[in-house]
Amino acid sequence: MLPLGPRGPLCSTSADPFLRSARVNQTLAYTDEAFLAGLLHEVGKLYILMRAKDKLDVLASENEFQAVLAAWHPRIGRAVSELWQLPADLAVAVGDHQSCKLDAPEPPTLTEIVAVANYLAEHNEEAVNDEQFFDRLPSLGSLAMDKATFDWLIRAGDVDIRLLMLAFGV
Repeated sequence: MLPLGPRGPLCSTSADPFLRSARVNQTLAYTDEAFLAGLLHEVGKLYILMRAKDKLDVLASENEFQAVLAAWHPRIGRAVSELWQLPADLAVAVGDHQSCKLDAPEPPTLTEIVAVANYLAEHNEEAVNDEQFFDRLPSLGSLAMDKATFDWLIRAGDVDIRLLMLAFGV
């Protein structure tokens, strides 16, 4: 099972409309950075998989490998981002998106934007299908939303994903 799922593109394509819906301070200019951070937030997984591809037979169980992948990919992703000399706040967002609190301040940091987008991408099926999902949602602070806003984000993200697929000929 490939541990890289659709969460990266969903997270990234949610970031732009997410920022617009959250009315983030325009001087932050985070839209493009949030999109890129959403795409790259799991780049550490790709790096680990590329290094482990010839050693798959000696790796322990798939569950243990998945646990290592989940624990290590943020730090490795941050290191890769820094090696590529990406902006520091983008590297921090890639590295800290799983460990930061979802309760985003006003204005939210890039890390909090990616963390919330990642959380919502991870739980998108539940959010779409469960009417009580938003009643149980942890506090998202300045990035809080209702079901109607989330549904709009999903539709906007779906359009963006389709445009990306067209652009890449997929």
